[in-house]
Amino acid sequence: MRKSDILPNALAYLVYIILACLTSTVASAFLAFILNKTVGLEYPVRAAIVAISSAVICGIILYTLAYRDGYRTAEYRYRDIAYPLTIAVIAHYLISLALSFSPVVSGGVRYLAGLISLGKDFTANSSAKDIGFPACSGAFMIYFCIYAGVITSAYYMGYKKRRADRTELTGGQSG
Repeated sequence: MRKSDILPNALAYLVYIILACLTSTVASAFLAFILNKTVGLEYPVRAAIVAISSAVICGIILYTLAYRDGYRTAEYRYRDIAYPLTIAVIAHYLISLALSFSPVVSGGVRYLAGLISLGKDFTANSSAKDIGFPACSGAFMIYFCIYAGVITSAYYMGYKKRRADRTELTGGQSG
């Protein structure tokens, strides 16, 4: 990867992450709404459902996008993923921090942080100030570890699938 590719790739990862967080927030809120209407859950239980389902849905979306990117690459080098992903996560963290870890931008981070910090006292009216900066940052790092693992493994699996397809297509012969 050329140095000039790092910032465009970082911007692409930032867009991937923010769109995945937005989509997962909508889907997990819908899931929590349906479960709440069916069973009648207390707010901390709904928050746990949103936090977990948001991480899973966002992970699935990021897996799909990273697998596609990995399939398109000719060779796998970890630094091709690590540098842009690090820049994207730092930018995402700063955006989330500026917007008080809004679920639209940061996914289920505020829900997880509220459960970690306040436990069953966590309510829908709890703000990022009530939850606390360390809990929000810790929850963000938990989500980051999940997303970084998903992105790197999906990228690698996409690359391996392309290599296998190329080998099958050429009959094991090289150029």
